[in-house]
Amino acid sequence: MKGHPLYPASCALMISCICFISNPAQAQTQTGNETVNQLDKQGKKQGLWIEQGGIKEIYYRDGLKEGVFKSYFRKDGKLEALGSYKHGMLAGDWYYFDELGCLLMIEQAITLNATVKVDRGDGTLVTPSYSSYYKGYYKNGMLKEEGRALYSESIELGDYVKQGPWKYYDEGGKLVKEENHK
Repeated sequence: MKGHPLYPASCALMISCICFISNPAQAQTQTGNETVNQLDKQGKKQGLWIEQGGIKEIYYRDGLKEGVFKSYFRKDGKLEALGSYKHGMLAGDWYYFDELGCLLMIEQAITLNATVKVDRGDGTLVTPSYSSYYKGYYKNGMLKEEGRALYSESIELGDYVKQGPWKYYDEGGKLVKEENHK
């Protein structure tokens, strides 16, 4: 199934179904036995925190983000991003969706970047904070492009630099171009 061209779309559908069960508005009032937005005796965040008016659900351990992260669109409460943190750092695969629930991109193999410098456009070299493997998708669920991306804040903002080999596909999933970005 993993090699099937519709695999990304079916993954997105499964993730969407699982995550839509937890609506941010419901999360504030229907937390079951879980207490939310708690500080320990040292003033550090612990457990589930529902932030920014209910559009973000983040788990903390000893003041650091740890575990599942969900972000919702303010307009309709649909899932916008799903990922996880480990020891306060981005970890695992991150999934980003548009307002219709279509998978926009997957970010994988997220690491801190301390070595690769890029020109910010005016001749000044900067070192982006993060490096990850980026996969962008067409609205039909087919892979559009993939390769290593460098960024400083959030890949979701679209402010990233392509690094190394990238592959580009047409809307039918056929490889149409390969480029090496320096």
